Amino acid sequence: MSDPSVSPASVDGQQPVEAPAPGSPSGQPGRSRAEATLRYLVEQLADHPEEIRVEADHDATGARFRVQVGPDDMGRVIGRRGRTAQAIRTVVRVAGARDGVSATSVEFEDR
Repeated sequence: MSDPSVSPASVDGQQPVEAPAPGSPSGQPGRSRAEATLRYLVEQLADHPEEIRVEADHDATGARFRVQVGPDDMGRVIGRRGRTAQAIRTVVRVAGARDGVSATSVEFEDR
């Protein structure tokens, strides 16, 4: 049995992802699971994660996210023929569905 007070070892020099706190889908107040997932994915792809901005608009129809990345990271986030961007949209849609959001939209913009 493992001791819950001991955090698992980091992998590849990165801190392990912790489970969300009870009562908050993403573990951070005011942030949905979809937004936390989107932010995590884009930060992992970007060479300059400090330049990333994620704006979220939630309404009755669903959630809309606008992601701004630096010009050097735009190609990496979009991917060849938009495949990476489409994969990110799919994962964020699933994360939103787990929070009960029926529709999610993700737009990528350069700064």
